[in-house]
Amino acid sequence: MTNILGGTALVCLLSVALASAAVNYPTQLKYTKNQVLNYNLNAYLDARGFDDTNDFSSGGGYSTMTGVMVLQVVDVDTDHYFMSMNLYNVDVESNDTNTARAKDGMSPLGDVAFVWQAFNGTVLKVAFSQDDPDFFIEVKLGAANSLETFLVGPGQKAQVLTHDPVGSYLAQLTALGANNVLQVTKNFSQSNVVRFTDPTVDPGNVLLSAGTVTGVNLAGVISSATVDQFVQLVNVNNNPSLKLNNPAAPRTKSKATDTTSLDVNFASRGRLSIVLASANASSPFKPSQLLSQQKVLRSGKYVVSSLFDAGVRAAEAKRLHASRVHDIEAAVDAWLAEPKNERSMWQLARYFAARPAKAMAPLEKRLKSGRISVAASILHLLARVDTEFAQSLFVKRGIESDSDAIRQQALLASYSFSRVTPSLLEATRKLSLEGSELSRMALFAVGAMFPRSDLADQAADALLPRLNVALQRNNVRDVAAALYAIANAGPQAISADKLAFILTSRNSVQKALLQPVDYLIAKYAAAVKPEPVDSDLPFNRSWSGDAKVGGRQINAGFNASAFSGTNFNCNQTYFNYEASSTAGSNVTLFDWHTTTFWAQATYGLVNGVPAANRVLVEIFGKVYYDEKLPSVDCTQDTIPITTQQTGLNKQYTLWVSVIPVTFTAQVALSLNLDVQYEACLDKLSASVSLVPTATMTFSGGAEVNLLVVKAGVRLEGSLSATLLPEVYVAGTQCEVGIQATLQEPPQHVILQGFSAFEKCTLWTFNCHWGPEHDETILEWNYAGQNTVVYNKSWKIQQA
Repeated sequence: MTNILGGTALVCLLSVALASAAVNYPTQLKYTKNQVLNYNLNAYLDARGFDDTNDFSSGGGYSTMTGVMVLQVVDVDTDHYFMSMNLYNVDVESNDTNTARAKDGMSPLGDVAFVWQAFNGTVLKVAFSQDDPDFFIEVKLGAANSLETFLVGPGQKAQVLTHDPVGSYLAQLTALGANNVLQVTKNFSQSNVVRFTDPTVDPGNVLLSAGTVTGVNLAGVISSATVDQFVQLVNVNNNPSLKLNNPAAPRTKSKATDTTSLDVNFASRGRLSIVLASANASSPFKPSQLLSQQKVLRSGKYVVSSLFDAGVRAAEAKRLHASRVHDIEAAVDAWLAEPKNERSMWQLARYFAARPAKAMAPLEKRLKSGRISVAASILHLLARVDTEFAQSLFVKRGIESDSDAIRQQALLASYSFSRVTPSLLEATRKLSLEGSELSRMALFAVGAMFPRSDLADQAADALLPRLNVALQRNNVRDVAAALYAIANAGPQAISADKLAFILTSRNSVQKALLQPVDYLIAKYAAAVKPEPVDSDLPFNRSWSGDAKVGGRQINAGFNASAFSGTNFNCNQTYFNYEASSTAGSNVTLFDWHTTTFWAQATYGLVNGVPAANRVLVEIFGKVYYDEKLPSVDCTQDTIPITTQQTGLNKQYTLWVSVIPVTFTAQVALSLNLDVQYEACLDKLSASVSLVPTATMTFSGGAEVNLLVVKAGVRLEGSLSATLLPEVYVAGTQCEVGIQATLQEPPQHVILQGFSAFEKCTLWTFNCHWGPEHDETILEWNYAGQNTVVYNKSWKIQQA
């Protein structure tokens, strides 16, 4: 049986080989001058939520397009064809039955385009008229890209470095001859990509599966082509190789509510196919449109480029198109009336980031009003815009304002800039030298700016002299501020060897400076090992706990700890004690993870002298608040600390078969932190608690803008909790105690599909968006609850 099967297989192989040999399949395209080719074109493009771990794909929005692509061979050169091209009878629709069809009777679609195609199938260049709107050009680019191939003989394989609107990548080619058609298949994935046309996208950010199947008939004419691609956004790290240790898990029920909406990321699938309808059609082009190669190249009307460079421009144009706002004045006023509306804020940030400086006039006009609440909102918006002019306006109306309240808001907002210009760094440095109440906060901001600037190598020269002067003056407050500023700059800007005199001498540090020194040591933990130190608090009790809200892809964590330590001399003059509460939160989104805030409040007494009575707050890894507890008078006091910060702002534009698709992901922190404390020297007692309400707001999605139809999927919601640690020391009663309460408010996360139709006359005139139609795909709700998670007291006594 084995011999028979082997013989049968051999015969089949020979039959295929003989059949291929009998048919003379083309290895080059064969067109003639003035030949007109008509192709029926069909396209599909969607955006959805996707969870490959659980093999789950949500609904979303999609668009379809049909039309006719017409090519006419204008010239046959020594190694390539030069062809005119345009689309006719274009019709687009969305999945929303409420959205009108966008067929508007315009044929052809704008101006004529041109394609240079090598005899081997490679598209060498394309030319598009500058009179065409960008969304015409991207559709024509998709059509021209469907012609891209590389012909090899039947049974052959090849690897070809390809440059097209996706990017530059190494494609795997195989060819098969059957039914009188040479079928060339081109496949690649993200691992084959050298670079994307959007330079902000790293191959590690996405999973990409792409293939093109091109059919060439025996006459040497492309008879069909299908471009099929699937892109999934899986990682929004700047360095995607930094993967989270976050193993896949089956979908679970959290708080008796399905967390599916928190387990998905964003994906897009696209397919564009062309099928030859006629290889000898009548020409729809006017003679004046059939320009020669030389006229096109010399004309200032056309932009001539490779498919790759055309893809770069299409991605840039898509970002501009996606940020459109029809009435910017009204949009700004509507947002200022509701400044915590994250969707509106991000839309405005994208609008201003994509436009020239003069477009920011509405923001500057409102900043001139001097209203602190308006200024605070706009300064935080400018930090999200994150352009050079935005920083210039930020300096002028924020850092250099005459109002201390506005300058303080500017310092808080400055942490959200992803890159810092020299002018912003210098203005903040000057503020840190003023000797005002804001100077310490400005110094913290300066330290945090250096790693985000091109001046990181100057951090040591700027910050170490500040530390030396404070040490010489024995000014504990200024020494602490300099240490925290240096910690904010971190090892990226100041090497550990320049700090050896501090990092290796912890035992000699006075008690009041142990906290900032320990903080600095923690930042340099990989570089140094601090010396051990004896404890003044031999009796101590502590607690730590955490809570997590959300799913596998999107979640927020909350943690807290409490410490109470004493010696055994309770009820005596030299009773040493310390009470400390710590709270923090972290966030995870698509393999990106960071600590959003960390806070610590401490009060202590050593040998009758207050030693540790400070409040320290860190936002996204940088200190921005460090102050002494201002009063010790046997009454409870509260220090309120409030801030909004941007943690993540990503926008990727990826070509998906037909046109570019925009992916976005944003995370913002809203923190309301109350530091509650009471200290009484007469009673040798202290209590410290933190009430941190940290809300992480998520937004993002994937959006398709196909001519005058937009569709997609968006995720919106927030995750919040308060893990409240309370600690007390009662020296006259020889007792310490710790209590922790978890407060979880009602929460809501929603994944929606959306679509809208832009009503226009002849595609481009009198355009305005119709109503947006939303459909809830997935929803997560949690009613909230409060729980005491720990409550215990101890008598101070030796074991």
